[in-house]
Amino acid sequence: MLDYKTIIEESVYENPHAIAKVKYQGKLWTVYLAPTGRMTDRGLSADMINKGTSVRIVGYPHKTIKTEMRAERIYVQDKKFELR
Repeated sequence: MLDYKTIIEESVYENPHAIAKVKYQGKLWTVYLAPTGRMTDRGLSADMINKGTSVRIVGYPHKTIKTEMRAERIYVQDKKFELR
């Protein structure tokens, strides 16, 4: 499991899953978040994960794609949002 602080470089808030691009270990990673309905229900709106937002992401790296992960939770301004 990965647990790190980073800055969002790019985000897409649409179904089937919202996606964030972040830098981790010098590489640009694609982070699959959750369906937008689930994120909205849990209080995480699109404007909270815009480019430049500082976040902490906890999730699992993809088994074969080296720069992709599935987030279990995300912290925005020290507030935790469970995604699964």
